[in-house]
Amino acid sequence: MRSGGPLRGKRVLVTRARDQAGELIAALESNGAEPLHCPMIETVALSDQGPLVRALQCAAEYDWLLFTSANAVRYVSRAVALRELLGPRVAAIGPATAAALRAHGLLVHLQPREHVAEALLEALGDVTGLRFLFPRAARARETLPDGLRARGGIVDVVTAYVTRAPPGAGESLRRVFNSGPVDAALFTSASGVQNAVTLLGGADAAAALLGEARLVFLGPVAAEAARRLKLRVDEVAERYTSEGLLEALVRTF
Repeated sequence: MRSGGPLRGKRVLVTRARDQAGELIAALESNGAEPLHCPMIETVALSDQGPLVRALQCAAEYDWLLFTSANAVRYVSRAVALRELLGPRVAAIGPATAAALRAHGLLVHLQPREHVAEALLEALGDVTGLRFLFPRAARARETLPDGLRARGGIVDVVTAYVTRAPPGAGESLRRVFNSGPVDAALFTSASGVQNAVTLLGGADAAAALLGEARLVFLGPVAAEAARRLKLRVDEVAERYTSEGLLEALVRTF
């Protein structure tokens, strides 16, 4: 795509976390858009990492170690050296998570074709009697642990990090909408959608402020969160990457 294409001059709200948005912002700029970066989510370490460290020190007792985000990889690697997690097979939900694991020297044994918990659950197959260690965010969907338990698996969930709206995010968001029309808004997580709606004053206020902006989502989980909050869903990325999100944005125009 060239700067004269469908994104030229479009003001695009980017809600992705600050430490993960660089590639997306650069792609928008190279295609002529004006990125309006206003992170709606950030991750922070636990104040007490004792439970996480103790769980990871027992990793050899498990059959599988599950990772459903690159953030989980990052915070686990701060707690222990990932190369020391010997014994369990390792599952990654998608390519970014798998790449983060490999960068720390871990072999990824399983990655589903579709990068959602439901697909990972199906890819794991018969789990009867198997033990799973699942480090994740404090707030997360229960689809994977509940599904594994329903199929006879034994799942220990341990909190690796916390997600929240960044300090001052509400003021930043209002400044964006006060500065001029927003042509599109990109959402990359269910938590980011929820935080944006809350900071904008609720579902009705959020829908009014977003107006005719094209609303584009990175995958079905974020899109479903928007629908529950009565937001319009204009497009969902078919590939759960920055490139896929950019392609979905272009399709809306």
